[in-house]
Amino acid sequence: MITRLIGLILATTSIAASFAEEVTIYLDDYGVPHIYAETEEAGLFADGWAQAHDRLRQILDNFARAMGKYAECFGAGEKDTNVRSDLEVLMWDHYGTAKKFYEDKLPPEFRKHNAAYIAGINRYMAEHPDEVPAWWTYGDVDVYMSVAFSRQYIWSWPLGEASEDLGRIGLKTKFDIDFRYSNEMAVAPSRSADGHAMLVIDPHLGWFGRQRYWEVRIHADELQLSGFATAGFPYVSLGHNDHVAWAHTTGGPDTADVYELRLNPKDPLQYLYDGEYRPLQTRKVSISVKGEAAPREITFYASHHGPIVSRNDNLAYAAKLSYADEVGYLESRRRFAISHNVAEVREGLEILQVMPQNVMVADTNGDIFYQRTGRVPIRPAGFDFSRPVNGSTSRTEWIGLHPTKDLIQVLNPKSGYMQNCNITPDVMMVGSPMEKSLYPDYIFGQPAMLTHQRGTRATELLHSNPKITEQQMMEIALDQKCYQHERWVEELDNADAAIHRERSKDYDDAIKRVKAWDGFARRDSNGALVYYYWRHALAELAGKDEIVAMIKKVNNYLDLFGVPDDRSHLAKLGDAHTPTNELARIDEKE
Repeated sequence: MITRLIGLILATTSIAASFAEEVTIYLDDYGVPHIYAETEEAGLFADGWAQAHDRLRQILDNFARAMGKYAECFGAGEKDTNVRSDLEVLMWDHYGTAKKFYEDKLPPEFRKHNAAYIAGINRYMAEHPDEVPAWWTYGDVDVYMSVAFSRQYIWSWPLGEASEDLGRIGLKTKFDIDFRYSNEMAVAPSRSADGHAMLVIDPHLGWFGRQRYWEVRIHADELQLSGFATAGFPYVSLGHNDHVAWAHTTGGPDTADVYELRLNPKDPLQYLYDGEYRPLQTRKVSISVKGEAAPREITFYASHHGPIVSRNDNLAYAAKLSYADEVGYLESRRRFAISHNVAEVREGLEILQVMPQNVMVADTNGDIFYQRTGRVPIRPAGFDFSRPVNGSTSRTEWIGLHPTKDLIQVLNPKSGYMQNCNITPDVMMVGSPMEKSLYPDYIFGQPAMLTHQRGTRATELLHSNPKITEQQMMEIALDQKCYQHERWVEELDNADAAIHRERSKDYDDAIKRVKAWDGFARRDSNGALVYYYWRHALAELAGKDEIVAMIKKVNNYLDLFGVPDDRSHLAKLGDAHTPTNELARIDEKE
């Protein structure tokens, strides 16, 4: 229900007077703004104003981070966390890159609408100067800040891939990689009870920090939009319009590489390339830290491949990210927002600006679509790009980018459903046509048939129901069943039977509760709580190697897909393109 006009706060004046038209913002019972305007430009002006009304501090916080000013605003942070954040931002120069390419790479229509959004934020700041935090000393926000933040926001994906390459030879970067997890499901009309396509958009992100979403509805000419935006973005990241809905989950092809450079023993500021030494590029930056008298002076070094992110004796390691000079992520969001069908969303993907993601789409025509998307370099054959490759020869240079037709995707799968919660495409449905053997390793991006209990449980529920209702879709998204818990209870029963000593009352009570538990992690389930603490205590007592061996023995999330019950798929974890902490979280990530 709509409860009040935000115009009351504005003394009923138009907040978009510069566009010579009236804009109205309603707030519903949940405080979600519903914006009504005649033009997209005015609607996005109101979008910026309303977002600042709700989340001004978070917008400015995100922009400070994107400019590399976080330590200047908030201090070094625990163990220099804020300084490391600034180092990453300044190394890739998000704000400078936004300024450099804004005019050349972004279409005029996007620039006009982004400027309207930024003007709305500035209008709110001018009207409410007391709400501008004291640490924000940079005046009005500008159009480059939103673009810089869109780069900084996605950087954990490609930078994380480069960091994993380094990790495979035992080296680390100083950056903090931000892993994220989500869920998405699509059902075709043939499998839905009411004959319409359905999509579940289920991000699993935090309530605080840059990931915190803000909900909005916009009705402004071509822009008829509902969904969730990050503070500092003019368009929603996840949501729907009158025709199309779209969702994302983390996971995707490999969009970054690390090049190993041989330094000149006589001059470590030179590196070998095709038989000759080239100079490393140098760039000095200063990081002002709140509470410190003098700024910290940092020198970055870079080769033609990219910046040096690690060194080891006479070797240097340069990270090459396919997004290094790109500024179009927000443009891709606009293309999604004004799409009329799956085909137009696919056109939005073709500009190769979305980060490595599992993108799922449904439209009112009844089509459902999936693409494992990303800006994927074409690598020359004969080299292992899952580890640092020889950067001293032109033979390892990228030779272009894969068009989206080369990427893993499916339109209207025969299963009539699909789901992804950070799993691989071959286990998104029973009988998936997206087998790893059909694609280069770096396009598939992970070991084959990589899933977990949440993924298999969701597939099981979708697969077993020939006509799924809207209510059932929501129940599947919120399902609380611990898949294959009974295997662990059986192991506990066997271990209990082997104990020949006196048992305490508490021990007997705990065993009974676990055995009687139905496997659902409801908030009032004592059995679920006992099971949770038992599994964590078991992992702590057994140690990593033993608990990994037990997981291999007990669980097999591939039964549903017809894979033999030998649990050998778990041995693949830790291979190329798999996070090194996957084994530790594979059975507990729910």
